[in-house]
Amino acid sequence: MRQQHVLRGTSIHGILAVACLFCTLAVLPGQDRTDEIAKWIAQLGAADFRTREQAGKMLEMLGEKSLPELRKAKGNGTPESNRRVDLVIERIETNLVKAEEKTWKDLDASQRGIRERVLKLVGRISSDADLVSAVYLICTGQRPTEMETRHAQQQLSKHRLLGALKLARGQVESKQFNRDIAVANARVLKLQTDLGAAFGVPERFRLLNRDDSTKVAMEIRTSLAKAAKADATYCDLAFLVTCARFPKTSESNTLLNFLKGRNGDPAGEVVWAIINSAEFLKGN
Repeated sequence: MRQQHVLRGTSIHGILAVACLFCTLAVLPGQDRTDEIAKWIAQLGAADFRTREQAGKMLEMLGEKSLPELRKAKGNGTPESNRRVDLVIERIETNLVKAEEKTWKDLDASQRGIRERVLKLVGRISSDADLVSAVYLICTGQRPTEMETRHAQQQLSKHRLLGALKLARGQVESKQFNRDIAVANARVLKLQTDLGAAFGVPERFRLLNRDDSTKVAMEIRTSLAKAAKADATYCDLAFLVTCARFPKTSESNTLLNFLKGRNGDPAGEVVWAIINSAEFLKGN
């Protein structure tokens, strides 16, 4: 009986602690929590372990609201507090990315395919300005204005992946969303998945040259041709949806000169050349 009483008491204390935590975190609209956040950040370096743990939980539960002050505190404390600041930031950002990714589940298949492409773009394009342009192009077929670029770069500076995903979702949910590009991207993703199941480049090359794969390549070309209003845009889109990068200057110049001839179906040959390249066959 005594043991049950102790366990029951511990449970009550635990419930009260959680209730107090939520009461403390209750935020009225427009309420400034800067002083409290600063206090919790300072407590990350406290001598008492429980105090450090509690401060970390408070900051993590407050989430995005605590990130600006946490980022300011990076590297400015003791080794222990710096470690905990980094850990809390990482946990908050991970939770934000997970929450953002859940919002994509309610979109249709072609829209969700854009998310997959954005994940590849983030890993392959180092310049934030180029990443913003890439996201706009694969979502709308148009480059962003200077103002749109500056605003998007500010979001990327806070968290690159999260900023890129939010930017892309905003575009796919807008009237400017270009479904022709989304269709082309979806076909490329499916083709890459099929090729990924093959062992080695020679086998992938054999599968790529089957009639059904050739048909898919032409469907990609047709969709991109509908979406692109200029040859330069077509070249950019062709590389973005296949290799998750912009063409190099030499590649772009070669393709643009090739497209000027307009003999046969040069646009189709551009796509076919890219997906038969070693870069594409090795996997993206």
